[in-house]
Order: sequence, then C-alpha cells, then structure tokens
Amino acid sequence: MLDKIAITTNTTKDFAALSETTIILLYQKQDDTWQLRKEIPVQFNFKSNLEDLRNQIRNLITKLEDCKIILSPSINGLPFHIFDRMGFHIFEMTNFTPQDFDEIVADVYRSEHENSEQSDTALGPVKTVDGIYFLDLIQLQTTHPDISSKRALQPFLKNTPFIKLDFICSHLPPWLDTKEFKSQYDITTKKNRDTCLVTVSHKICLQKNKV
Repeated sequence: MLDKIAITTNTTKDFAALSETTIILLYQKQDDTWQLRKEIPVQFNFKSNLEDLRNQIRNLITKLEDCKIILSPSINGLPFHIFDRMGFHIFEMTNFTPQDFDEIVADVYRSEHENSEQSDTALGPVKTVDGIYFLDLIQLQTTHPDISSKRALQPFLKNTPFIKLDFICSHLPPWLDTKEFKSQYDITTKKNRDTCLVTVSHKICLQKNKV
C-alpha cells in the first residue's frame, strides 16, 4: 500500500544503511499526517549463507504488513534484489524529513501509472471488428518512443489479412507513400489540425468483395 513507508535505522533510531539496521520504523499516513505505526526489531547476519539471509529478509517483509515502500541510505546486493522481486519500491536517500514522504508516494504513484499506461498501450493495430483494425500511432510513440512507424505497422501489413486499417498519426509515414506499398494498398488520408487519419485498404480484399 502507498500509505506506509518502512525506514531503516540503527539502535539509536538514526537513519542507517540496511547493513547497520537493528530497528525498522514503519510509518503510516493517517488524517493527512505521517505517524509512527510501530517499531520492528531486526537482526541481520550478513555473514550467513545466501539462503539464511534470504529467509531473514523474507521474515522482515511479513512483519511490514502491506507496506511496499522502503527508505534507506543504502540497500545493495542480495537484499536489494529480494526487496525488488517482492514488489518493493526502494528509495535511497542520505537524509530525509517527514515532508519527503508525500513526494516519495507521489513518485511511486507516477511510476505505477506510467507503467500501467505503457502496458495498456497496444504495440500494433488492434482488431475492432472482423477484418477492420485500428492503431493510435501518436499514443503508441508517446508511451514507447523507441517504436517507429515501420516497427508498428510493417509486420502487420506483411502478415495479417485485413480489409481496412485506420491509424492516427501526425503525418503519413514516408515509407508508406511509395510505389511498393501503393501498388498493394489503397491509401487515403484525412488531415485534422495536428493529426492525420490514414486509411489503408488491401486491394486484393477489395477486388474479392467486388466479385
């Protein structure tokens, strides 16, 4: 949950690296205020074998309730990977104030929201009804700047039987406006301010429909 943050501290409850930690302070936001929920004594043996250390950290995680944010000056090596694989958001800072907690939570929210948007964005044309496909190329390239129009569209054009493809872009991709593709497809464009709706119809499909 995003309303709890775990802080690594030493015996005097000073902010300390995980390797020096003996007490975990678990804070929770209640009524717009971050309050100390509980103190969790811990005793890590970093000289133990990997399996024992893994069990020590997993035992701590069970005591953190539904907290998924941990703040420390330093978490590295195996502990970092265990927390990461258990879905924790790990923040490393040299010092902090309770006012930083809200910004940490905001960072986590933004990260999760961006990841959700990226996972929800289709990486290629999506079928709307039989034979009809659609792609918002502008949105795709906003969330995935590394994906070119060729990468998004050419595999579809070469491998997918379709009647019509509509896609939104800022301009007609130059590679599509060539003799190679014009000989295979009927391509029309409708400009609307900063966007362009491109419709691609497979000529073979159209010929079959006319028979």
